[in-house]
Amino acid sequence: MATIKKRISKNGQITYYIRTYNGYDCYGKQIEKSMTWKPSGGMSDKQIEKELQRQIVKFEDAVKEGQYYDSNIRFGDYGEEWLEMNRPPQLAPKTYE
Repeated sequence: MATIKKRISKNGQITYYIRTYNGYDCYGKQIEKSMTWKPSGGMSDKQIEKELQRQIVKFEDAVKEGQYYDSNIRFGDYGEEWLEMNRPPQLAPKTYE
């Protein structure tokens, strides 16, 4: 389940901060993924709510399927994820080793 925070900037621009969790890392800390969604101008409140719910479902699905990558990730963590996604038969057993 995602959490949502509505943010209003000083100039009145509205954005939504969406955060979801994807299990735990090897240290027992929850893995948190987040994104910011900005509604386009001219949308009514009902349209914003409907599109926001669609964005939440889309984001949660991408996180669960492993298709969402955080640009602020450590190289070692990225290497482990890459090896998990490319284990045999994609890689030869010797290469994986």
